Amino acid sequence: MLVAASAGPVLLGAWEGIVRVGDVPARILPAPSSIVEGAVGDWVNLGRASMTTVVEGVSGLLLGIAVGALLALALHLCPSLGAGVHPLLVVSQAVPLIAVAPLMVIWFGFGVSSKILVVAVFSAFPVVLPFLRGLDLVPRSHVEVVRALGAGRAWVLAQVRLPWACERFFSGVRISATYALATAATAEFMGARDGLGIYILSAQSSFRTDLVFVGAAALTLLTVVLVGVVVLVEEAVRPRPRLSGRRRALARVVSASGPRESQVRPPVRPGPSVTVRGLGKTFRGQGGPVPAICQVDLDLEAGSVIALVGPSGCGKSTILRILAGLEVADSARIEVDGQLRRNLRDLIAWMPQGDSLLPWLDVADNVALARRLQGADPVAARRAALDSLSDVDLEDFAASAPSQLSGGMRARAALVRTVLAASPIVLLDEPFSALDSLTRTEIQDWTARILRTCGATVVLVTHDISEAVQMADRVVVLSARPCRVVGTVDVDLPSPRGAHTRTQAHFHHLCALVEDLLTCTPPIRKEH
Repeated sequence: MLVAASAGPVLLGAWEGIVRVGDVPARILPAPSSIVEGAVGDWVNLGRASMTTVVEGVSGLLLGIAVGALLALALHLCPSLGAGVHPLLVVSQAVPLIAVAPLMVIWFGFGVSSKILVVAVFSAFPVVLPFLRGLDLVPRSHVEVVRALGAGRAWVLAQVRLPWACERFFSGVRISATYALATAATAEFMGARDGLGIYILSAQSSFRTDLVFVGAAALTLLTVVLVGVVVLVEEAVRPRPRLSGRRRALARVVSASGPRESQVRPPVRPGPSVTVRGLGKTFRGQGGPVPAICQVDLDLEAGSVIALVGPSGCGKSTILRILAGLEVADSARIEVDGQLRRNLRDLIAWMPQGDSLLPWLDVADNVALARRLQGADPVAARRAALDSLSDVDLEDFAASAPSQLSGGMRARAALVRTVLAASPIVLLDEPFSALDSLTRTEIQDWTARILRTCGATVVLVTHDISEAVQMADRVVVLSARPCRVVGTVDVDLPSPRGAHTRTQAHFHHLCALVEDLLTCTPPIRKEH
């Protein structure tokens, strides 16, 4: 740091010495002291020119950002526009500034408006593509979690996609800001009444090399300031947990005040019985149709825990996504307590693989999402989340960012969010796959106890046979693709079960039955 700070003065001193000792003509290379004298002597003209260029550059940058952001949103909401718009965006960047600026001067005159439009044209493109990629590349699990909790498309866009895309958006804005003022000054070369471009041209025609350096230095300094302002704005608006000491103290006070939510929470209505008949799904691959699920039948008793086990890639998660309404089956008959339904969309809480905690919310606000999407007041939802976190020894981390938690703590927070939705049906898609074996066993026992207490009907997808037998009342074994049910194993172990259950002979016998069914399934056929 010290070396970097001293490099500038050393270079300026060397520059001054070379010019003075070598008697270099000022027309060729003026000394730094002469440049400073020129700036001081001409500060009125310099200030006026700088102000004009700043107005043109900043106004054009803001217009370009607005156009780029709106265009990215339009392309995201209507992907079919991309085929026609994307080539135009590429072509717009291939057209050189020297061709665009004269046209703008001809159309809009020598005033600032033509320069603003030039800057806007060249500022929009760096914003469009990064922002669009940010909107499109949100992890699917983040979207599916809130959709399963009842979020609409507009809510997902505003509360999930836009915060996720914020960093990419500002990366594009920073790129545009680095050359917005330079673009404005260059456009001034083509025709303008004032500005740093005109200032530099006038200094050049007068052979005032010192003023040319002054104009270039002013342009560089203003660009650095503009980029710094963009960085400050990004820091101010970038979504992230507010980790102030006051917020942490408030979390502890609210959690400690009043009766705990776990003690006053109304009982969840008993989970319904669910019957699935003839569930089928075929994907469209490059080589033709790819059958994924073939006539799968499932019977879920009210309040029971069903585990789906099968080879990797057999379609377990696809079945869960169809039940959740996140994918559409080619064929299926789904009944809930005897009533025919298309899916279980408005009855479920969903936890995909991994915790899927939103990184820009603190732990309490992540857990409170379940209640907020059900229409609860934000303060009441956060209070319920804080009380529930105290049940799992996470109250001290309520105001922490998810990144500050261990894997086991994140899993507990995600499971609390799922349970807090108070949904009659809970779908868990390999929720413990990212945990180490010791943490996984502890979280499995805790989850099984919580799920049986709330009385929901649970479907658990897992690749771990021991996990399935530990948590489920029935294990459904699926074949390789195309997925079929090859058998079921009823787990008659008493509840509640703990880690000690794994040492019992009957537990190992049930695991062996499931493994025998799995080994009888043929391998997955390779698709060509």
